[in-house]
Amino acid sequence: TAGIVYAWTNPTANPPSGGGVLYYYNGNVGIATTTPASKLTVAGTIESTTGGIKFPDGTTQASTAVLHVRDEKTLGTSGGANIAGIQTRTLNTVVLNEITGASLVANQITLPAGTYEFFGRCPAIRVNKTQCGLYNITDAVYTTIGATMITDETDFVIIDSLVMGKFTIVTQKVFELRQYTQSIFAAGLGLSNIVAGLGKEVYAELFIKKIN
Repeated sequence: TAGIVYAWTNPTANPPSGGGVLYYYNGNVGIATTTPASKLTVAGTIESTTGGIKFPDGTTQASTAVLHVRDEKTLGTSGGANIAGIQTRTLNTVVLNEITGASLVANQITLPAGTYEFFGRCPAIRVNKTQCGLYNITDAVYTTIGATMITDETDFVIIDSLVMGKFTIVTQKVFELRQYTQSIFAAGLGLSNIVAGLGKEVYAELFIKKIN
């Protein structure tokens, strides 16, 4: 069956005024559509001013704001020499920052309280074994570490050690991207494009999405 429900914002006026019309069709409700195909169909933008969206598994998402930072260098400049051990990767450029309260200063990322998903990569060449991790400086602990990768010390093959995951912080924290490399090479943190390229070199990179 089909029907119309009037949703007045001023129902006591004579005549009632404001609001709009809800359409009831085959057990479904439509806003700005007369033929809703789901329990609720909206022909337009849905805005949540607080609380976010709750999914069938019980999780709630209140944000999709993104922070994207990386190491950019001029064309022909390598990622730099590595050490035999753990080093902090350079992050010198903010590509995008939609997260209120987030910042990048001296290779360190400050994040406000919330739940985050992230993806990071640490390139390396001719360093033998390498591993990348997101380090929580505030709490002196690794949030997540990635898989160990191997790049032969005699080959000019660049590999990425990847790290990804999800974490929640209840107060503001500071993070950095760290990388372990086993053997030393003059351009161990990334080989440049000497002949030609797209205008710049890009090395270590971190992509963070705030979901709550």
